[in-house]
Amino acid sequence: MSYPFHHAPLDEAAARFSAVVDAVTCAAPSIPVHSPLLSQLVVRLADVREVLACHLVRTVAFLDSLLTLGAEWRHTYLECSVKSVLVKLVRAARGEAPVSVPA
Repeated sequence: MSYPFHHAPLDEAAARFSAVVDAVTCAAPSIPVHSPLLSQLVVRLADVREVLACHLVRTVAFLDSLLTLGAEWRHTYLECSVKSVLVKLVRAARGEAPVSVPA
């Protein structure tokens, strides 16, 4: 496998990580945040913890999320990964140049 994240063989690592996440102080977002892991807005503290706990093993519904957000007229995305990988995916998937800001 060329990219080890978002893959079921990481179940054991995800369980260990989840135990650590449970001890971290978190808060619900104060602005709308859409999770392609949950396929919905992250609005509650429980949502934040779920995203953090499952990001190693859960499949990312990236294109579905882009289509959902586009249908809601949301075209500004914040890149939170390495090397602006998602910025390139957004541009390719949308066939346009939405505003994307590398973190």
